[in-house]
Amino acid sequence: MSNFIAVNSLLSKNSLAAMHNELTYLKLVDRQLDNLWGDKTHGFRPGDTYRINRPAQFAPVIGNSMPFNSSTGAFSTNAFVEDPIFVSLSTNDQAFIPVSFNSHELTLQLDNEDSRVGVPAGLRLATQVEQKSILESALHGGVFYADIGSGSTVNKATQADFLQAQAILSSLTCPIEDRSVIIPPKMMADLAANNLTLFTPSKNEEIYVKGELTEFAGAMFHHSNLVPDYPAVPGLVAAVSAGYTFVEGATLIPVTFATTGFYSNGVIITFASKYRVNPETKAKLGDLPYGFAIATPASVFGNAGYPQGNGTIAVASLTATQLQYINPAYTAGTYLTYPAGATDVFGVNATATVSIPVYIDSSAAIYSAADSGNRQNITTAPAAGDTLAIVGSTTKSLKQALMFTKEGLTATVIPLTTDLPGAYAVRADHDGVSLRVATQAQVGTDIVFWRFDALSLARLLRDQYVIRILVG
Repeated sequence: MSNFIAVNSLLSKNSLAAMHNELTYLKLVDRQLDNLWGDKTHGFRPGDTYRINRPAQFAPVIGNSMPFNSSTGAFSTNAFVEDPIFVSLSTNDQAFIPVSFNSHELTLQLDNEDSRVGVPAGLRLATQVEQKSILESALHGGVFYADIGSGSTVNKATQADFLQAQAILSSLTCPIEDRSVIIPPKMMADLAANNLTLFTPSKNEEIYVKGELTEFAGAMFHHSNLVPDYPAVPGLVAAVSAGYTFVEGATLIPVTFATTGFYSNGVIITFASKYRVNPETKAKLGDLPYGFAIATPASVFGNAGYPQGNGTIAVASLTATQLQYINPAYTAGTYLTYPAGATDVFGVNATATVSIPVYIDSSAAIYSAADSGNRQNITTAPAAGDTLAIVGSTTKSLKQALMFTKEGLTATVIPLTTDLPGAYAVRADHDGVSLRVATQAQVGTDIVFWRFDALSLARLLRDQYVIRILVG
């Protein structure tokens, strides 16, 4: 079997090189999770839940004396409240590509397997890992800038859109270093065309030679075809359901939608009269509405609708766009399944007047001025009856770009164990990217199976450090 091991090693290194070259998003975000995984020979250490600590927030005291609490006989200090995010791995975080050959094919064509198999496998896994990472992290943020044309008119991206996004991030005290933009090819083309008259070839020759904008609005630009369009939404108006009582750190808001339909995860909902605050001073930030992104799809259908009580779709299948916007962990083929912690979302078979629980990412939890940890991020606490606006258009999808700083998002590719009884496996690791190739022979059928595996995870860390630019 030494030849298999040699081929595996060649394939793993070859595939990893292709995978590493194709990754963009994972090279731009925080990679602190990489340090959590254990022994590089036998994969990560036991356990599938990890904790990411975020910096505590404090409120300054004016003057030179510490406040004294006479009732307790002690000086008053800032309450130290930890604000961690807990990350759990599941089987849905692993992806693989299976390949099989018989011994005749291996004997005659073994010397070509590095290019015929290894490179395509690495490229395809890179696409899967990138897309999964974007869907489960950046699209969970609720800060946005929208340039939406009326009706079916389609707007094009302009430099003003990204200058506005830059200003919003700066007003949210987002660090100015390591800012990046991931932009779909169509938006890049529109933006580059708009900027042709702003720069001379000596200043920005990339626009003229490659048709790409490389740096603008304080950020480095990278194009990617893996940023999904922002979907058309069934309706634009909703409200916080009656009977709701706010609790600090809310990650669930009961919503009564005015229009039935499928509200994908990633769709942004804003409060009509509540706004974001400066993370440092807690002052209202102009007219920047407080928004949150739906973290788990909300289905609002009548009696003929397809989300059924058993968690599957009985009447119709999801569209390709709907499937694209659902975290792969929440689907099985074309059917919705119950994710942990959200068992009541997909079973809803309700009219538009019924309250639907809308889940928010834990890193975008809502805090009012009453929070003891100084984490206030909204002007006043949400309350029953608050009018909500659903961002988007009912007639068209929108192009979507992401502007963020490195500290706002985290991702990792986890080294998988090579200790596979009955199989031969090797793993290649480089620059935070890991890929395993395993081989197993089935003597009875004269088939040799190869599989290429990658295990990845991405999370939103700070909601206010990621802005989504919606244009259409």
